[in-house]
Amino acid sequence: GDLAHGCTPAEFKALDDATARLAMPAIAVPGNHDMADLGAFRKRFGTENAVYTLHNCDFICVNSEAIQPAVLGWLDRALVASEANRRTHVFVVIHHPPGAGDAVDKVLAKHRVTAVLAGHLHTTGQSNRGGYVTYWVSGSAKVRDKNGLRYNVFTVTAEGIKCEPVLVDAATQPAHGS
Repeated sequence: GDLAHGCTPAEFKALDDATARLAMPAIAVPGNHDMADLGAFRKRFGTENAVYTLHNCDFICVNSEAIQPAVLGWLDRALVASEANRRTHVFVVIHHPPGAGDAVDKVLAKHRVTAVLAGHLHTTGQSNRGGYVTYWVSGSAKVRDKNGLRYNVFTVTAEGIKCEPVLVDAATQPAHGS
């Protein structure tokens, strides 16, 4: 999320240029800043609540800006389906990291979730609780992480996952707090 901080044409062009260079399909969930132009998000990434399966792993994408009972019910059903399909790993992709005991955390705690991939905090870190690990990264706009702009590279095997944070080249990243 927060792929286009101000939803300006220049930001969308930069996003389009960046995703065009990827060697694999890009999936994303909207962040609070992307909600200013949800249509532009959908044009690039499709619906914001979706399940993608790759190598028997499910990636359950949830729009955390629209957490309502219907979305929580959809998330619960998607997790039940992942379990029924015996997915090797289940990743929940969401902009806002779940908080202890919040509505999303309560749904996740009932299921087998390998990891939650999040953003929103504009810093990089992780949290272990409730039977799952949440990883969040600094994001692409307004980095507030004293460690700079980072992304995570995951190695996924049948036995587990390994997360490696990668620092983006300092020469190409925005100034701290910009």
